[in-house]
Amino acid sequence: MVVTELLFVSYNLDPKLQEELKQKAPELFTHFLGVNGLQSLSRGKIVADNGTSVDSGSGRSALVLEWDNKSSFHDFFPNSPAFQAFAGTMKPFVSSPVLPELYESPDSSTSGASANITQIIKVAQGSNTEKVWGQITKTISQSQTETPHFFHGSGIEEQQGNFLGLIGWPSLKSYEESRKHATLVKLIDELSAGGKLYDVAVDLASIPISK
Repeated sequence: MVVTELLFVSYNLDPKLQEELKQKAPELFTHFLGVNGLQSLSRGKIVADNGTSVDSGSGRSALVLEWDNKSSFHDFFPNSPAFQAFAGTMKPFVSSPVLPELYESPDSSTSGASANITQIIKVAQGSNTEKVWGQITKTISQSQTETPHFFHGSGIEEQQGNFLGLIGWPSLKSYEESRKHATLVKLIDELSAGGKLYDVAVDLASIPISK
């Protein structure tokens, strides 16, 4: 089973540190080059939270990684030299500890995470969650001239019992227009079955991982 890892990062807002991070970012992510089992890596700023725009200077960001299986993830995190080097270098730039979230699926999340805008939806998994997710993907496909990429997975380990859905939108405009679709908004609310709904849009960019 393929494993999708999510990391939600809050960066330090100190202007000097932000500029330093901008300069060092290409070097920082070289620690992921050639990591066994890592299939893709994307990172970017969170641009919307539950349909509301997020300021570009908020420091809120996300990383989406895909692993061939959970054993490869655990070979890397938390004790591999490559991870230790990355974490040590990143520490001054983040405002709080970052913990990975893992979701398992037979399908790849890479196409959704490499779209122009990736919508990340997380809810507690219920008996009707996957059925409602199917209605969401059908509603979107019928209302879009360019069908987005879809992915869903089930949480494992610390995320056991949670559901992850990704929608890879072709543009920010198409994502924003979807928030005006009453049926779609209702279905996304229904997905959470009255519980907590985490729903953000991220402007992700792929990072090279091959040597």
